[in-house]
Amino acid sequence: MKCFIGAMLLSLCFYSYADNIEEIQSLGNSLTEAVKSKSYVKLKSFSNTKEIKKFLSKNKCPGYKYRAYVLADKNKFYLVASKGKGVVIGRHFVGNINDNTVDIDSLSSSTKGCINLGPTQKDSAAKFVTHLKPEPSEFHVLQSNLANIALFVSTKGGLYSVSEGNVKKIKD
Repeated sequence: MKCFIGAMLLSLCFYSYADNIEEIQSLGNSLTEAVKSKSYVKLKSFSNTKEIKKFLSKNKCPGYKYRAYVLADKNKFYLVASKGKGVVIGRHFVGNINDNTVDIDSLSSSTKGCINLGPTQKDSAAKFVTHLKPEPSEFHVLQSNLANIALFVSTKGGLYSVSEGNVKKIKD
């Protein structure tokens, strides 16, 4: 988002699609690298471990396994859900981190529900999902990369293709 201050101190903000898509791709690909390299961090390594565990116990999907990842250069904390070999689209969490403390109030969920598309079949080329936000998220990039499959994501902003770490709008 680009913001400008006008003559009457009125702030005008312009949404930049390209900047947002680049950020989604960057975060998703960095998160993929962390997950694939098994660079998860233990919750007990944070100064507010009890608060994180309390948040997770109230908000996690039953039967899902969660691992924590940190993208230090972006000051981002992730709780990534997995369930077997399934393509898990729903109920991952992202928040801000400062030094050794996760900002619990900033934690948000990728979806309201627990969504597991199941494992990718050998003859599958793509899966289709819907998303209530204007664009796909870094979690769509992550799951597409991990499953080595294209995801078609229908959002409020249009239809997107997520494949090989790239997000492309294909229809308004």
